[in-house]
Amino acid sequence: MRSGAIDTVDADIIGKEPFAGPFGIGHEAIAQVTAVDEAVTDMRVGDIVVVPWAVSCGTCYECKLGLTAKCSTFVPTSPGGTLSCFGFGPMSGAWGGVVSDALRIPFADHMLVKVPDGVDPLRVASAGDNLTDAWRGVAPTLAQRPSTGSTGHATGP
Repeated sequence: MRSGAIDTVDADIIGKEPFAGPFGIGHEAIAQVTAVDEAVTDMRVGDIVVVPWAVSCGTCYECKLGLTAKCSTFVPTSPGGTLSCFGFGPMSGAWGGVVSDALRIPFADHMLVKVPDGVDPLRVASAGDNLTDAWRGVAPTLAQRPSTGSTGHATGP
């Protein structure tokens, strides 16, 4: 990316330096499981899954808070690296991009989410990034006002 092409919000997350290429692109995906190792217990070959953009362990302090993009197990050691994810170059770890023939997913039982039978995978293609951002944008407010409907009028008993 050219200098100046990074907005201030992204710069706070990934640093102010432009990305240095070349590197694999793509950071959210639907995939089919093609192999599993003995440590994987919840996934089977053939499962269709959502691959989140951030690489996380699921057990560290940050992951247990739901801040998987800030997983302390996978904080990149590269200069300026603040999160570990697919498709943003070496600054975000050596994971490559999801625009690939194959990916190796660490902590697959934690990271991968099976697409339910009968759900068109294309309908949930952004579930690993944009849909979760939308949920984080509205869920806390709705949790504070659980008896309020979309009209702002009270509902329930």
